[in-house]
Amino acid sequence: MALAVETATVIAETGQAMAVTPATVSVPAAAETPAYGPAEAADAASALLMARLQNRRIEDLSARTEFSTSFVDPDGSVTETAYAGPIRFKDESGQWKSNRRLFGQAAGRQCRGKGPPA
Repeated sequence: MALAVETATVIAETGQAMAVTPATVSVPAAAETPAYGPAEAADAASALLMARLQNRRIEDLSARTEFSTSFVDPDGSVTETAYAGPIRFKDESGQWKSNRRLFGQAAGRQCRGKGPPA
C-alpha cells in the first residue's frame, strides 16, 4: 500500500501557498488474520490454550448441552450462553446437530419447529 503525503508550503516573500509532494511513502499493509479453523476444542484446558494463542474465544465442546454453549475467552474467563429451548440434539452416532435446520416455515409466515429426525 502506498500513501502519498502532501505538505502546504507558504513562500515568505510572496505569500503564495503551494503543495509540495515528497517521494511516495510506502506503508506496510496490516497483518492479515490467519485462518485458524473452527473455534472449538475438546475440553476446557485445550480451549483455554487455543483462546490465548489465537486471541479469540473458543467453544469448550465438553461443556456443550442441548440448551447451552460454553466459551473460553482469551483472558481465561468462561462465558456460557443458555437458551430457553433446545438448540441442538445428538444424532444416532452421538454427534451434536443444530436444530436450526429443523425449523420450517408454516402457513401465515410463522416459524415452528419440526423436531429432531425420527
